[in-house]
Amino acid sequence: MLNLNSFTYLVKFQWKSTDNRFIVQGSDLCKVLKNNDGLHNPGVEYIKEFDCKDNKFKRVSKQTILNRYKWDTESYLYLTNHYFFR
Repeated sequence: MLNLNSFTYLVKFQWKSTDNRFIVQGSDLCKVLKNNDGLHNPGVEYIKEFDCKDNKFKRVSKQTILNRYKWDTESYLYLTNHYFFR
């Protein structure tokens, strides 16, 4: 179950015909990146945020996503070292 009062992200990967889109919240963002984005198939196409007002996923800056994870040290360190956020 997803609580849309929390930040909700849509992650889409390139170069994959299946398992290429995920809806995540919280530390699940790091889990999805760790499990689906490796050295053999790097390719995060985008990470979008759900906008409850318009009921759709919209672009959000990478820095905004990073700022939202500053409270979770492990996730923040992983994300700051991930190629997508450099």
